[in-house]
Amino acid sequence: FQRCDWRYLGLIGSRTIARRFHKKLRAAGFSESDLSRLICPIGLPGLTGKHPGEIAVAVTAQILQTTRQQALQGVA
Repeated sequence: FQRCDWRYLGLIGSRTIARRFHKKLRAAGFSESDLSRLICPIGLPGLTGKHPGEIAVAVTAQILQTTRQQALQGVA
């Protein structure tokens, strides 16, 4: 990454995959602040279906929730 002004990075995957990404990104020089914005597994907690449509709904719901929270905080 050349820029680090991203607010959110979501990955479909497990906690094990998240740990691997954290390790690789940390080795590449990303800060703990950067890593705190990595969300894995992506998707609204509680919506845990494994079918593509269920994953899409959970991810969309989380993105909408995050966007709304940022707008209320004046971040967006």
